[in-house]
Amino acid sequence: MSFREKVVSLFLKDIDDKNDTKKPALLMRFFTTDMVILLLIHLVIFLVYGHHVTALLAIIAACVFTLIFYGTYTKYLKTQYVITVLGAYIWILTSVFIYGWDAGIQHFLYVLLVFAFMAGRINIYLKIAFSVFLCATRIALFWYTDHYDPYITLDPAENILLQLANTISIFVILTCLVTVFSQDQLSMEKKLIDYNKQVKEQASIDPLTGLINRRATMERVHGDNFRSKDNDFRNIAIGDIDFFKRVNDTYGHATGDELLIQLAQMFTAAVGSKGFVARWGGEEFLFVLFDMNGDQALELLTKLRRDIELNTFVCKGINIKVTMTFGLTEWDPKDDFAKVTADADKNLYTGKNSGRNQVVF
Repeated sequence: MSFREKVVSLFLKDIDDKNDTKKPALLMRFFTTDMVILLLIHLVIFLVYGHHVTALLAIIAACVFTLIFYGTYTKYLKTQYVITVLGAYIWILTSVFIYGWDAGIQHFLYVLLVFAFMAGRINIYLKIAFSVFLCATRIALFWYTDHYDPYITLDPAENILLQLANTISIFVILTCLVTVFSQDQLSMEKKLIDYNKQVKEQASIDPLTGLINRRATMERVHGDNFRSKDNDFRNIAIGDIDFFKRVNDTYGHATGDELLIQLAQMFTAAVGSKGFVARWGGEEFLFVLFDMNGDQALELLTKLRRDIELNTFVCKGINIKVTMTFGLTEWDPKDDFAKVTADADKNLYTGKNSGRNQVVF
């Protein structure tokens, strides 16, 4: 494993608690890593300018944030989140008291604000209260530094270096926090979109045959895109499997289901791009045929009826022969869908009552 892969694995490794999300742990890892790097930079600056006490404080703070980093791999994630915020808050207060306002460490209060609001399951009112608290803290620090001198007077060049390091660190960590949060939101939105799409498909597709169901058919034929094609030749047909109950009673429902699946595949192949087929209910199927007149639709359905009659369906190891009866009608644009389906249904039952295995037009 390369160094880059090791670093990525270190940050993305999941937590012990499987009931929690990875996002808070990832936010804390970015935050604590940024703080440790910043404190090491502070350490170098303090050593260069001979401030050994503050250098020692930087080492202690860096060790604390390192421990917090490794604490994100435990199941006590909420506790670690509180410790992270509390540790950073204490460091900000201490640093402003020691170095003064000009070092710019008080700006990390904004980072804490963003960090707190990106926390997962924390009450929104607590987050707002924490925001007010941070605002009050910043005002109090400004008042304090305006009335009292810092514990250590920094060299002007040292102050500039600290301000530069702090500013870069703040922008880096805010960028990381916002990136993690936005990516997480995009991921959740995609999951929600995919889930809604899946639910819609499940509500529209017959789970056995894979054909669209009656509900989806009604939505499609009443849609604006469908109604706009008023000049197209359209035909409606309803097909019913002859003596299908006999198949179920003789061979069982599992065999009957397999027969329905194979027939649905034949329907889809026969119709192709010339229309669509829906499972209308039980052993009934609805055919909506485009761009052909009634005679052409009759020719298509007659061929399909013959293919079904001549085919031997092997279902659950059993050879089955079946026939189908179809009721066909042309769809006049002036007529609504309910009327043409009623006409097709009437023709179907005419075929059923006059010997079956035929297309009635």
